[in-house]
Amino acid sequence: MGPGDSTDFTLNLGMAKNNEEGSWKPQTVAVTPPNETTALTLKWPWGPLIHQDGATHPTTFVNPIG
Repeated sequence: MGPGDSTDFTLNLGMAKNNEEGSWKPQTVAVTPPNETTALTLKWPWGPLIHQDGATHPTTFVNPIG
């Protein structure tokens, strides 16, 4: 990729209800653009997520980029 190029990706989020047992809410999300080594840190704009430690089929993941 070069300057001015763009890419896309999909975030799949396992959303939880506010104060749901086993949920957690991130404060920030870090994104590292393609061909970069420095992550951008953004405020988390969505609600709480399902806690998935040890999940064999997690519901929160990023699809392939491109």
